[in-house]
Amino acid sequence: PGECSCQVDCRILPGVTPEMVREEVLHILFGLRDFEMEILQTHPASESPTAGALYETFDRVLKDLDPKAKMIPSMLTGATDSRFFRDRGAAAYGFQPLLPVANLSEYLARVHGHNERIAAEDLLFGARVLYRVLKDFCG
Repeated sequence: PGECSCQVDCRILPGVTPEMVREEVLHILFGLRDFEMEILQTHPASESPTAGALYETFDRVLKDLDPKAKMIPSMLTGATDSRFFRDRGAAAYGFQPLLPVANLSEYLARVHGHNERIAAEDLLFGARVLYRVLKDFCG
């Protein structure tokens, strides 16, 4: 064909700018002739601190209910409305307390997938954790 186009949806990590991503893509495409690149839309990465009263409450309650539990900060490929709260100075977390699974990749494949589900045991554990977090944090 005489022309082709593509759109790339890229989630930008905290501390990385759209211009840094653009430069990296240009570096990767170095040597190709006659192409244009345009950034259509961008939002800065959103993150909340891993220190503070709420995060520490999550950690303490998890360890009370499961001494082997460990808080693991993560970043997912989806989007979140938490950024609107963070833009106003509030810490916002996608906190989902679940019991350990034998196969994490199998679990993640079910998230928003065909036959999405969690074990009843996970649901009960998560409810206990969230109840305790609310009770401890809010009084």
